[in-house]
Amino acid sequence: GFRMESKKKAGPSAEDDMPKQVATFENQRYYPIRSWSSTLLPTDRPTWSLENGTPAPKSAFELPQSRVWEWVDEWQVEIRKDTDANGWQYAVDFGLWAWTNIPSSKTFVRRRKFIRTLRLVDGDSDAAVLEPQTR
Repeated sequence: GFRMESKKKAGPSAEDDMPKQVATFENQRYYPIRSWSSTLLPTDRPTWSLENGTPAPKSAFELPQSRVWEWVDEWQVEIRKDTDANGWQYAVDFGLWAWTNIPSSKTFVRRRKFIRTLRLVDGDSDAAVLEPQTR
């Protein structure tokens, strides 16, 4: 699993009390007969990953243990101007390709970003590092 680690800081700041977000991407590939599928090629990134391709299923995100944190909401698809109405972005392949919000006959992969918000419940002074860490 993944755990957000905490690091001690010199003292509390207003930023410590701000809600934080974690994110993971759902990845799919297009197959001409089957349409879009979560079944990916062996060379593709996993079905759920960080933006850089590191495996990161939603279920692997855990709250930091050194402080009292709580989830504010459930996982939600992030919809922006650079995504379609369902949050998908399309590309020729995973990796160095440009992402677009419009699918075409030349886009064979797609991804959408899921975000979840957490907030600090107690007033301790160490801040969460939001990049998930492997155990």
